[in-house]
Amino acid sequence: MINITDEDWKYFYSYLENFVNREEIYKVIKKKASFEQFVELLYSCRYKEDSINKFGIIFSLFPHSMNVYEFTKMCQIFLKELWHREHETMIGYLQDDESVKSKENIDVLLYLMNNLPEFYKYDDDLKYPFIRKIFYAIASQPKPYSREVLEELALNKDERIKEYALYQLERIEQVGNE
Repeated sequence: MINITDEDWKYFYSYLENFVNREEIYKVIKKKASFEQFVELLYSCRYKEDSINKFGIIFSLFPHSMNVYEFTKMCQIFLKELWHREHETMIGYLQDDESVKSKENIDVLLYLMNNLPEFYKYDDDLKYPFIRKIFYAIASQPKPYSREVLEELALNKDERIKEYALYQLERIEQVGNE
C-alpha cells in the first residue's frame, strides 16, 4: 500500500489553502497510485478522523497512473459507497467524458438514486437537485439503454422523478431530430 505521510498531508492542505499549482504537487509527491492502490487509499479514509475531507483530497489531488477506464471503474465503485461526498464530481465525470459511456454506468447511477447518501435523503432542497444531476448523467449514456431506463422512470409515482425523466426523454428526442 502507498503510505501518505504527515508531510504529504501538509502539502495537500497547503494546496487547498494557497491554491498551489497542481503540477507542483506532482513534483513534491513522488508517488503515483495504480488503480488498486488508489482504491485502497480511498477506502483507508473511511474510519479515520476527517474521513470525508481526506477522501476528497485523495480523490482530487493524489497522483495516479489510472487510465480513463480504470478511473471510471473507480468512480463506479465509490458511487455505491455512501460515506463520502464526492458523488457529484463522479456523476459529472460519467456524464461528461464521452469515452467512458456505458450501460454499467446507468446501473450504478440507478443504484445511487435508489440509495441516496444520508445527507441527501431528508432535505428536498438537496435531494432533488442531486437526483436531477443523476438524470442528466443517465441521459448522456448510450442509447437505447438510457432511453429505456428513462421511459421506465417516467412511470414513477414521485412527480419530480417523473418530471426529470420526461424532460430528459424530450431532450434526447430533440437531439435526435437535429
